[in-house]
Amino acid sequence: HLDIIPMNFDDGVMEVQFVQSDSSLGGDAFTRRLASYLVEELAAKEAEYNQHRHDHRALEISGTGADSAAAAVALAASKAAFRSLIQSDANRLRRIHRMAEDAKIGLSTSSSVTVRDLPTNFTATTNTTTSATTQPTRFFDITIERDFFEEVLCPDLFAAFEGAVESVTSFFIDYEEDTESLDDLIVVGGAAQMPRIEEFLRTTHPDARLISAATLGAH
Repeated sequence: HLDIIPMNFDDGVMEVQFVQSDSSLGGDAFTRRLASYLVEELAAKEAEYNQHRHDHRALEISGTGADSAAAAVALAASKAAFRSLIQSDANRLRRIHRMAEDAKIGLSTSSSVTVRDLPTNFTATTNTTTSATTQPTRFFDITIERDFFEEVLCPDLFAAFEGAVESVTSFFIDYEEDTESLDDLIVVGGAAQMPRIEEFLRTTHPDARLISAATLGAH
């Protein structure tokens, strides 16, 4: 949830001009985007692993590798099957969401984070038949760069966030108010702590105060 609150102070009295809210631009929107990416990567890695095992068995049996076109089709079908399995597993999705939240927080202070030990302990076939694997659980690591997070995964979310802040400025311009007369601009939400958002606000609204939802709740 995002709240943008322009404020003025007059003789010690705090006046809230208005509150602009957007429930779709809170920190959780970025977490969900990261979680979706982790699901896709996990499904792809598991599909590739199983395809490699299948190709290896085929080579042992026939002495020839799989046809490349057929292998690509099988790989895509396998990835879709694994994606469906992951999305139908509530416990796995909760764990992935927690990992995505940790990764999002990590990207606020680091240029990259590695999500470690994403587990797989199932097999899948293209006809949706599934069975538990007897092999030990495999773990995958996925590294996410901040630039990739900002420019590839979430450019629309960042643009919408920046647009929401700019719309506040536009409001005052439309009504012939001097934006410099605003004493404070408070931006509330987990996304406000992200480096790109902080940089944007420092450039466009250097006096803005950024408050996370957790900090607000503590008060």
